[in-house]
Amino acid sequence: MTGSEQAATIDTSVLSSGRQRIQRSRWSSLRRFVRQKPLGAVGGAIIILLLFVALLASVLAPYGYDTIKVSDRLLGMSLSHPFGTDEQGRDILSRVIYGSRVTVYIGFGAIILSTVIATLVGMVSGYFTGLFDLLIQRVVDVWLSFPGLIFVIFIVSIFSNHTPILIITLGLLYAAGASRIIRSSTIAIKESQYVESARAIGASHLRILTRHIFPNVVPIVIITASIQIGSVILLTASLSFLGFGPPPPFPSWGRMLQEARPQMVYHPNLAIFPGLAIAIVVYAFNMFGDAIRDVMDPRMRGAR
Repeated sequence: MTGSEQAATIDTSVLSSGRQRIQRSRWSSLRRFVRQKPLGAVGGAIIILLLFVALLASVLAPYGYDTIKVSDRLLGMSLSHPFGTDEQGRDILSRVIYGSRVTVYIGFGAIILSTVIATLVGMVSGYFTGLFDLLIQRVVDVWLSFPGLIFVIFIVSIFSNHTPILIITLGLLYAAGASRIIRSSTIAIKESQYVESARAIGASHLRILTRHIFPNVVPIVIITASIQIGSVILLTASLSFLGFGPPPPFPSWGRMLQEARPQMVYHPNLAIFPGLAIAIVVYAFNMFGDAIRDVMDPRMRGAR
């Protein structure tokens, strides 16, 4: 074997061992997370299940979400309809499964938009202090002064209650509070010695923001987004219950609760299952968000 072949073999073995160490480290971190934060791990598993159900709703649902069969209206739980049927004969299980798509689309879409806006506003405002920061924060104050539910209903009433409008409205609504948190972290980070050193050697503002400040606010961004998404889902369900959610016939859990009101005394299954879906998903995101905060926030690592 030549020297070059030996060197190639050594490089391959080094890369292979490095990958194995990384994989072992990831599995070790996951096991430690499950052991230290069992409720957060359960929440994460429910979130993964929600994504799986939303992605494969057309495969998992036994019936179409708008399949009407009047002869099967208001049936109780059975093998053919595990959750029963509504007053139009539609299968409740299928509608709950398809309703998960609305939760995923609006919840994750709004949080992604909110996170992008909050990160940009918070970092720029916290880095460029003075009059610029003062003006930005007064705008944020006005932003925060709007009552959340009233603000969304007002916007939806003017435009429409289609999913893109809801995503944009909720994203704008939740960006204000998140920007304040990111701004506070940016102000603390920009006083660090490595930022001062980068500024001393002539690094541009853009380079300092992207290479030195942004990587250090990423944990705060993740924590904020993971905590906020449960609130977004709950507000989405509230809007649907009030009739301002995604338009029918596509189902949403809040609208299912609203439609169940006339019959829920004699047919409680109409409200129980969409209500349970909302409660379980919001609980999962809250528990997972709290666990992520405890793991990633250095101030919380020794709290529990």
